[in-house]
Amino acid sequence: MSPKSLKRYSTLILCLLFCSPVWAHSGLVGMRAVWDGALHVLATPLSLAALVGACTVLTGAHERHVLALSLCAAVTAALAFLISSYLPACTAPAIIAILGLVGVGAWRLSAGQYFVVAILAGLAGGLAADVDAPSSLTIAGVFLAEISVLFGLLIAYQDLASVQKLAAVLPIAKRVLGSWIAAMGLLMSALVLYAN
Repeated sequence: MSPKSLKRYSTLILCLLFCSPVWAHSGLVGMRAVWDGALHVLATPLSLAALVGACTVLTGAHERHVLALSLCAAVTAALAFLISSYLPACTAPAIIAILGLVGVGAWRLSAGQYFVVAILAGLAGGLAADVDAPSSLTIAGVFLAEISVLFGLLIAYQDLASVQKLAAVLPIAKRVLGSWIAAMGLLMSALVLYAN
């Protein structure tokens, strides 16, 4: 394992070790508010599905675009609360279903299309995180969680794709994850439409 890969994986492991329970509904301030926003992203199944769906599609993008794609998704996730009241409840699950279907198809997209996917995935992740009382600190937590997880997963995929033994398995794994994400998004969309 290269020092670069070791550094990336150790950072991801440290982030996972310092996770703590979500302190929702308690008027948090300071670092607790940042943790609250981050953990809303990391503890909500639909928000995680948006992250995994984004990864299944964005792994086809060129490595030089990974940081910009992660940044676009994180900014959109952080600002999703601004338009959440204007969108129907099935918006996030529908976007997640579309992300999964694109992942199953394993389509090669242009650079601009990858940015559209990143923006939509960030929007779905931010809407699904459903931060109760958004403040600047909780929104910063959503942003930090989204960019660090998405960037880490995309870079880790680049490292895994360079392993000779995994090269044949990774496209199949991406399609399986895409089908899981599509099924989850379609199921949640149907539940939201049925409830209304």
